Amino acid sequence: MNKKVLLGIMLLLVSLIIPLGVQAKEKVKIYLFEGSTCSHCAELKAFFGDLASDEEYKDKFELQEYEIWHDTDNKELAEKVAEKMGDTLNGVPYYIIGTKSYSGFKSSDKDTIKKQIDTLYNDGYEDPVKEVIEEYENKPFSWTGIIFVGVVISILGAFIYFAQKE
Repeated sequence: MNKKVLLGIMLLLVSLIIPLGVQAKEKVKIYLFEGSTCSHCAELKAFFGDLASDEEYKDKFELQEYEIWHDTDNKELAEKVAEKMGDTLNGVPYYIIGTKSYSGFKSSDKDTIKKQIDTLYNDGYEDPVKEVIEEYENKPFSWTGIIFVGVVISILGAFIYFAQKE
């Protein structure tokens, strides 16, 4: 057999083994705004944890969590996301899956969430809050809080110093 025929056969075999144009599906992004001691939030996070271990769902979604009770920046983000979705932030858990937003959680919501993930994963989707999230995550670092703490510590230190001199 000549080299050109052998090379042609090898290329044909490789093209059969490696399908062309196959792309991995994009994971569905789920944005969860929660409170650190919220029992409904804990139940929802446990459900997402179970899904992340489930063979059928583990590669279909990505959960991004934002605690909003003790983090004012995250709370501000949640309000911006709710506004973008046409919602009013009334409590937690508040979460976005594709173009749908949900407030609260009960066990009967599990099937709805699974169906939403399946539909978006299989059909593709536009992420309506992606720009808001990216703007937040790429926000420049703020020195305001650090400067404030530094000033308070300096004043406190001066107060202690002069109190000891008396």
